[in-house]
Amino acid sequence: MENKCSGYVSLGRMGIGHCHNKPKVERNGKWYCGVHDPEKPLTKSQIASNERYRKRGLMYERRELEKSACANLTNEQLKDMADKVSSP
Repeated sequence: MENKCSGYVSLGRMGIGHCHNKPKVERNGKWYCGVHDPEKPLTKSQIASNERYRKRGLMYERRELEKSACANLTNEQLKDMADKVSSP
């Protein structure tokens, strides 16, 4: 067993360096601490964050598709479409 984790940590302005936590598990021939274990189960908050990021990405993707679909339309065509949508 190695004496340090194979994960990396931020050193601020100094860049990144190796984690100095005691390793607990071996994954693919490398040792990791509990913080950097690549197969560690996600917490509920991490799952919720991932879902928010996924939804936000879909929103931005849809917005870009809408922009590209409307890029070649004139102002009159856009007004007509808006009137059709807002009218019952």
